[in-house]
Amino acid sequence: MNIPPVAATDGTRAPEARKTRTVRADALIAILCGWCVIQALLMAASATTHTAAAWTDVETAAVILVAATISSVAGFAFAALAGIGLAFVAQEPVRVVHTIVLCSIAIQLYSVWQLRAQIRLRAMAPMLLAGALTVPWGTWLLLNVHATAYRLGLGAFLIAYGAFSIMQSGERTIRATPLRDAVAAALAGFVGGLTAFPGALMTIWCSLRGIDKTRQRAIYQPFILAMQVVTVASLHVLGRAQVSAQHDFRFIVFAVAGAAIGFAWFRRLSANQFRVALNVLLIVSGVGLLVAALMADGAGWRSSLENQHRIHAAQRIAWAESALDRGAIAFTLGRGLVGREGIEPSTNGLRVRCSTS
Repeated sequence: MNIPPVAATDGTRAPEARKTRTVRADALIAILCGWCVIQALLMAASATTHTAAAWTDVETAAVILVAATISSVAGFAFAALAGIGLAFVAQEPVRVVHTIVLCSIAIQLYSVWQLRAQIRLRAMAPMLLAGALTVPWGTWLLLNVHATAYRLGLGAFLIAYGAFSIMQSGERTIRATPLRDAVAAALAGFVGGLTAFPGALMTIWCSLRGIDKTRQRAIYQPFILAMQVVTVASLHVLGRAQVSAQHDFRFIVFAVAGAAIGFAWFRRLSANQFRVALNVLLIVSGVGLLVAALMADGAGWRSSLENQHRIHAAQRIAWAESALDRGAIAFTLGRGLVGREGIEPSTNGLRVRCSTS
């Protein structure tokens, strides 16, 4: 009597699925790292044969790779890490912003693709709509209002909250409702438009909901991606964006490679390790906001001093030109008056003879 083989149970299939997924992830990381090495060698060869300034591309690629790896462990704070690193690389500020935005969108796309099975877009619709409605307001304030004090305050808050959450071991949960989700998303969207950090408040809200690490990322990861796209669109509509990203496409491979490495680390973290990593990146985001605010304030202070110097120089030039004009007029009048009765030239100008009768 032939007994049919017993079908594999879910318990045996699950480890096999995890093993297959791990092998695929390792293969992808190996391919991306190899591509990064080839791209880095091409950049170095270009730097040695053409111009020394091309070494900036190598330094930028290294910063992006490290920032993407660290930030992808928890899924956010790439802009803060890359911004701090690229501040020490000699690049134009506009180019730095373009590079960060492009690489950040690539990282979020990779992470969303990895989490696609856990993402519930229908449940997230109110959050995405609320955030998309408030992003343009934050972007408008960013372009029209001096927001240094706000950035300093938010940076200090993120640092304090992250440090407090790391030291406190107790679990704090808040029951989520559609209204609370929408309010949190609206605040996160506004902050994202104003500070370019849409993930900070949303990660805090997801961590307070008492859900596991994968469900947290399945909420705030697509939210960050959507808010970044809306922010770029808002900048275009407001007429302040000058995107020329062709040069920056070479850095995408470093961003995606770092995202793959960081996401592989994320899968190996326990719940407590993920909580610590999340709060550490919140602290890093706060530091990034403080650095950006101080640098912007310093740039404004230097610009004010330069404007004052220009005004003073213009005043001195105008005074000198006025003095020259007065001298020319006096010289012309003097030539016409010399020889008349009672007027004669002297070493100090004209001298009038006074006669008494």
